[in-house]
Amino acid sequence: VRDDGWFGNKSELLGVQAIDDGVYRQGFVFSEEGAYIITAGFVANDEPYTIDFPLRIGAPVSIGPLGLAVGVIVLVLVGVNVVQRRRLTSARIRRAHEESRS
Repeated sequence: VRDDGWFGNKSELLGVQAIDDGVYRQGFVFSEEGAYIITAGFVANDEPYTIDFPLRIGAPVSIGPLGLAVGVIVLVLVGVNVVQRRRLTSARIRRAHEESRS
């Protein structure tokens, strides 16, 4: 089991499980909410396999990375728009002031 966060590097080895009635079972208690990746490795017909399963413990965050990225892009666009409008307004005022002097 490993943390599925961008900066998460915590991992824990759960161990090897014996087959029980045709099913491999693993009991584990997660102490913290978050996103995890469960990695299962096994050998079948002398061929090794590794499968990753995503697992979410607890309620998901209300805004994900995609929502955060969209929000930042919108804020940048609004900021650029405000700066351009101020430049245009000050240029118009400067032009009107120069024309009144002439």
